[in-house]
Amino acid sequence: MFKYIYSIMLSIYNIYCIYLWIWTFLYIFDYIKTSPFFATSFAVLFSIWSTVLSPISHKFPVEYKKGLILFEFFIAFINYKKFRRDNRIDFMSTFYTNILSFLIYGYFIGMRGKNFGEVYFVDIPNQKEFKLPLYKYVKLKILRFFNYSL
Repeated sequence: MFKYIYSIMLSIYNIYCIYLWIWTFLYIFDYIKTSPFFATSFAVLFSIWSTVLSPISHKFPVEYKKGLILFEFFIAFINYKKFRRDNRIDFMSTFYTNILSFLIYGYFIGMRGKNFGEVYFVDIPNQKEFKLPLYKYVKLKILRFFNYSL
């Protein structure tokens, strides 16, 4: 059963937040200078709306909702703290870079035959993995990320 669920999981490469988490890691440890603060702030708001307030919110398990919102908030908070400390950052340049990253993401998923609405309002809410406990769900996502070719 574990192998079956692993084979049908939604590709995490279609999910924008994965890229934001990587971008955050690179920004926090000064590998890159541009902050993902605006994109992560939007991700928190979108996560709250899509998992709690939207018409599809009933499809998300409570454990998943709590975990996702807390994690997204944590990522945004880390970005906010570093963004405030960095006086060298140009506000508008950072804002435009965040918008550009989302447009590139949209182009990327378009090249994979998807669109934003399909990924976030069809694929994610209809995952069969939501029947698993949250820790197994996260473990499967991590395995899928590092073993994409399987």
